Amino acid sequence: MGRPFSAEKTTRAVGPVTAAVRIDLFSDFQCPACKALHEQTIKRVKEEFAQTGKIRLVHHDFPLPQHKYARPAAILAAAADRLGKYDAVADALFHQQESWGQTGNVDAVVDSVLTPEERKKLREIAKDPAILANIERDIQLGERMQVGSTPTMIVTHDGKPNPVGGFSRLGMLPGMPRGLCAGLSMSGTAAIRPWA
Repeated sequence: MGRPFSAEKTTRAVGPVTAAVRIDLFSDFQCPACKALHEQTIKRVKEEFAQTGKIRLVHHDFPLPQHKYARPAAILAAAADRLGKYDAVADALFHQQESWGQTGNVDAVVDSVLTPEERKKLREIAKDPAILANIERDIQLGERMQVGSTPTMIVTHDGKPNPVGGFSRLGMLPGMPRGLCAGLSMSGTAAIRPWA
């Protein structure tokens, strides 16, 4: 199987396409573990490793069926990406996850980081069938790569993908940039196995 890819230009992919290490992150906006990873780790990984050209980090939407508001959140975040507002919307969604996760009021959270003009544009973009189609492609990609939970990372080095169901054993992967493993360290164990 080849490298996962994202066909469109997006702010959800950071770092050079030629980076030796690529991390495909499958995430759900309503998942508490995804929230922890986003708030405690991803910003640092983007700044220290992706933006400096050491890795490529690509976010994929993988809304889980048990999270009834995760798909609407993914749709609005994907629409915000087209406005160049993905990071602001993702930050707000994760930061206020407990609130909208109970009420379903995803729109209010997204609106809180947009101007009135951006809100109007976002609603039009969110109606584009390509938005939902891209999310469905992310889900299908995750399923092909045997993603069963979130967050899950597929770390690709030298064209060989390695599924990582946790973050504590990344140092075992060849070619990982020095310091990245500590940057991604979280409690729990990682199930790393060669991709067949």
